[in-house]
Amino acid sequence: MRALVLLLCAATALSSQRSPFPTNLEVWKRIASYLDLTSGQLDAILEINRPYWMTADELYRSREGLRESIFTETARSPLRPAELGRLHVEWEMGRRRLLDAEQTSNQATRKLLTETQLARLKLLEELTALRPAMDQAISIG
Repeated sequence: MRALVLLLCAATALSSQRSPFPTNLEVWKRIASYLDLTSGQLDAILEINRPYWMTADELYRSREGLRESIFTETARSPLRPAELGRLHVEWEMGRRRLLDAEQTSNQATRKLLTETQLARLKLLEELTALRPAMDQAISIG
């Protein structure tokens, strides 16, 4: 799933659209090249994922205010549990909304890929899943 998110970010980086994610254009170009995406696929991926990116951008902007409000409420004496709970629920609702948008985008994007591209994407996802173990092995020496 993370590889598909990388693919989505790659499509953003290859376009003039703004992404809420940090981008390294060279990495995204390599992923698109590895998957052998056509320009038509990239355009379609951009269009399919525009709602996800808008949701993510909105969420990242609102999270700063929520983070500040949670900090303020936590520092308040006496605590106001109802207000603190409301802020945490708002945070969680945003997280779930973003996950739903991501799943919808991922499903639609996968439908655009050929069998060969899906196989390559699966390999990227498997490698991504192994990353923590590789990092641990490297740190151990």
